[in-house]
Amino acid sequence: MVTSEVKKTGETMLRILGCCEWYALPEGPLEAVSGTNVTFKTLIDPKEEINATAWFFSNGGELMRIATLSRSQESIVFKNYQGRVTVNQTNGFLTLGPLAMIDGGDYYVNILTGKGVKTGEIKLRVLEPVLNVTIRANVSERVEFNSTVVLTCSAEGSFLKFSWTNGTAPIMADNARLAIEEETTSSTLTISGIQSTDLVGPIYCTAANQLEMEKSAPFNLTVILPPPLSVSTTQPGIVSTFWSVTFENPDPCALKGSSVQFRCSYDYPDGETVHKNEWFRGDIKNGRWKRTELSSLSSYQNRVKYIGDREHNCSLELYDLRDDDTGYYYFRFDTNTYGWRSKRSVYLSLTDLTASVKPDSVRVGQNVTLTCDTSCTLPGLTQIVWYKNGQPVAKPPHFQAGAGDAGSYTCAVKGQEFVQSNPVFLDVQYAPLNVTIEVNHNGSLAEGRSVNLTCSSAANPPAVIHTWYRRTASSSILQVGSGQVLSLPSLELSNTGIYICQARNRLGENNSTEVLLEVDKSERLPEKEKEGEEQRPTSPYTTTSSHATTTQSSNRDTRVDNKDLLDIQCVLFDKLQAELVEMRLSLERNLRQMEGRTHSLLWSMTRRLERMTEAMDRKSAPSHQSKTYLSLHHLLSSRVLAVTPSSQPPGILPMSLHTRAQRKRGGQRGNRS
Repeated sequence: MVTSEVKKTGETMLRILGCCEWYALPEGPLEAVSGTNVTFKTLIDPKEEINATAWFFSNGGELMRIATLSRSQESIVFKNYQGRVTVNQTNGFLTLGPLAMIDGGDYYVNILTGKGVKTGEIKLRVLEPVLNVTIRANVSERVEFNSTVVLTCSAEGSFLKFSWTNGTAPIMADNARLAIEEETTSSTLTISGIQSTDLVGPIYCTAANQLEMEKSAPFNLTVILPPPLSVSTTQPGIVSTFWSVTFENPDPCALKGSSVQFRCSYDYPDGETVHKNEWFRGDIKNGRWKRTELSSLSSYQNRVKYIGDREHNCSLELYDLRDDDTGYYYFRFDTNTYGWRSKRSVYLSLTDLTASVKPDSVRVGQNVTLTCDTSCTLPGLTQIVWYKNGQPVAKPPHFQAGAGDAGSYTCAVKGQEFVQSNPVFLDVQYAPLNVTIEVNHNGSLAEGRSVNLTCSSAANPPAVIHTWYRRTASSSILQVGSGQVLSLPSLELSNTGIYICQARNRLGENNSTEVLLEVDKSERLPEKEKEGEEQRPTSPYTTTSSHATTTQSSNRDTRVDNKDLLDIQCVLFDKLQAELVEMRLSLERNLRQMEGRTHSLLWSMTRRLERMTEAMDRKSAPSHQSKTYLSLHHLLSSRVLAVTPSSQPPGILPMSLHTRAQRKRGGQRGNRS
């Protein structure tokens, strides 16, 4: 085993500079194909005795050791080269393989002989193998006379050179009708004004480098001679005609996503039989105009339908039109004798539907205009239909906006409704409409319960001001709150009335229908429910707005502004006034009842006393008469004034009675005799 110190000493000795002769290797470069083996031969005289040899490699970076060999030690092959390198002890030759592309670079050798150290350098170029030589053309196998054919030969490999042959004869560029352009991995042959003699034999392309060569498969083209401009004869039964292709709509316009038809007809002399017809797409590729069969383009698969025949109809239909379908289209037909291509083309234009509304924001009653535009003119009399929010709507181009006209509009062409335009939005502004009140309460409308009245409306912009009113028994209107929700936290009899909500935005205002709120005075909230409810404000009305949230708690003060305080005072005053009026009416009714009853009682007593007096007069002396009258006055109440009994009837007896409103029944009534 050779120690590392011995290795280091030997390499240092072999790479001493200034003492070496530079003729150990021939001049390069040396070329080899990837996957093969290569041998680096030295220029050492076979008669010279070699004591040690060292090989190195560099690809422009650090110098790497490949192998070392000497008489006093075994051969050493370094990593990445083990199993691929051998060194000849006699002449110092290095054999490397199989080669990879990364093996290309500079190789160095140091050889120690009896005469000294000799060194050398050589470059290795690793070439890719020549593969896949193919020819493709810009036309089909049948070429029209006097047209231009472009053949492209492509191959894989390194340092390639190309050559063309027609059969065995080489094809050379003449800078007139024949032109050849070469690139790294391809060659292009262009033949202008092609003649029937240009492509007699099969065409071959050969790709080669200094080590390998490969030829393409034969490529054949058939040149179709031009038909005569016209065929005329005087023989009976034969009709004269011309070769022609006619497009009925040469510049069609269609909607993206829809379908289109190219209406086409073609003609040819009698006696000819059409055996092939084809539609082409024309495009500029690599600076050249190229026609490609639609049947060979993957983007047209399942979207093309030939609706013609092989007699005179050459119409074509395209479906599901896309942006890249815009362009030129050609038709060609071949007979048993000639081929004919349309001189003109069909140019297809595609368009979107563009909807617009002007103005896009209006008030009710203002004029609105709807338009549906295209970038090209659609064929025929196109009828536009409109959709609002996805539903068909019958709208003229000009109309006066109503509240129900707001929404998203799209347009379409009748018969192709599946293709619609971009949506446009019409904003119609109006004052509040359909103002309604919703009463929300739990259980019956008994005293002490809570009720919420919610005001809603249709408005654009939405109503921002809500004012509440109550109509009293005297038909007067009182403002009782503001905000979208009117809360009555504890119902009282005074809350009974007709309620009205007024909704307002910047365009106007409107009132709701009247809602009757009648508090049931025959039913009251139980005391336990009152104790369980939260403490309520002293005011019978509480209003909240839809734009804010009011939080009530038993330990939070209720704050009202001056306007709310004035509303509360007005309500309390109305309540007090109503109670006073009711008390006065009740008192008057009681007084009238008491007066009538007292009048009847006194009249009856008076008649009885008169009869008693008359009886006593008959039985007793006259001196007792005054005592009897004294007893009568004693029986009458001190608060009642009565006239002396007379013969006047009760109906005309003048009498004035005044009694106390609150009289106890337990007092003395006087003595009855």
